[in-house]
Amino acid sequence: MIQFTTEGVKTTATAQDIAAARQAFERNKILRLPGLITPDYAEVIRKGMEQDGFLEPDEATMKSVYGGWYGKVRQDLNPGVTNDTLNSRVNEPAFLRFVQEIAETPPLGRCVGRVFRLLQTEEDLVWHTDAEGGRLADLVIDLSAVRYEGGRFEMRDAATKQIFTTVDDMQYCEGVLARISEKIEHHNKRLTSSTPRITFVGWFVPEG
Repeated sequence: MIQFTTEGVKTTATAQDIAAARQAFERNKILRLPGLITPDYAEVIRKGMEQDGFLEPDEATMKSVYGGWYGKVRQDLNPGVTNDTLNSRVNEPAFLRFVQEIAETPPLGRCVGRVFRLLQTEEDLVWHTDAEGGRLADLVIDLSAVRYEGGRFEMRDAATKQIFTTVDDMQYCEGVLARISEKIEHHNKRLTSSTPRITFVGWFVPEG
């Protein structure tokens, strides 16, 4: 339906595809995008991450809402071409329009994203909404060429704490688009393997 390639963003979605995806997103509050990154572009990203390396958590991370133990196990990808090209893909007008149509948001201005590596954890990540700074939707892309264990994604009603959506079989180069709302909380279960999990996470915000 839509893919990130070495050249840019390629979409083959028809009006019927978009309508069906919009209904699925409204029903489940997520939309899975298998094969979002093409194999040749995935290899470029993999080699780029190996070359760029990952940063130890900085003071801002340690003092964030996740601080403490979480700050010690998250490592951001160093600035460089790999970060830049991924951010250029998620900010291409064709992809912003795609997300806007699926999530039925106001016109989107940009996607603010980063790549990070999460190490094995002793606890589940904390529940949160991401509903700050005008954020309307999340995008998570699995960049783990070597597979990890654990890390199941869960969404729940913020008031009742009832879990209504889970994703525990995310595949390499798959994307997941998720609704952001003060009424919806989400988190990941703890990573149980010594193999880290690498993801791109981005937040879509409106124009203005």
